[in-house]
Amino acid sequence: MKRVAAIDCGTNSIRLLISDIDEEKNQATDVVRELRIVRLGEGVDKTKAFSPKALERTFKAIDEYEEILKKHNVENLKFVATSATRDALNKAMFIKGVIDRLRVVPEVIPGTLEAKLSFEGATNSFDFKFYVAIYNFCCICITILFFHDTKSPTTICFLASLTSHK
Repeated sequence: MKRVAAIDCGTNSIRLLISDIDEEKNQATDVVRELRIVRLGEGVDKTKAFSPKALERTFKAIDEYEEILKKHNVENLKFVATSATRDALNKAMFIKGVIDRLRVVPEVIPGTLEAKLSFEGATNSFDFKFYVAIYNFCCICITILFFHDTKSPTTICFLASLTSHK
């Protein structure tokens, strides 16, 4: 059994998942799920930069997550950052803050991978044999994904930058 964790830092929230992985059974069991609303992307659409208050809120949540990770003896940690981090001109300040706290380099993932991971996360426990539409309403875009089954996407449609949040 291997204990692993993932942190997903988005525009508005930061999530922590700690799981036990049974490699023989190819099975994951959730140990901890946490969510904090940090609004990291507050104002990024206007200023193109993280505000000091947004960074402070996010780093506070990361500090809390570090304590949880230690308590649960996590062996491997993956940290991903999404839309706001892609857009912020001062993303290096955020990346350095994550490295200083968790000793891991956050991976800033492209929007296409973010959409794929969102779909897989929403559907991995289902066995779809029909068309599925997943709607992801976030503060900056609406993503609509259409799949025939979870293994082979037949159509992916997305409508980005419909509105910007204030």
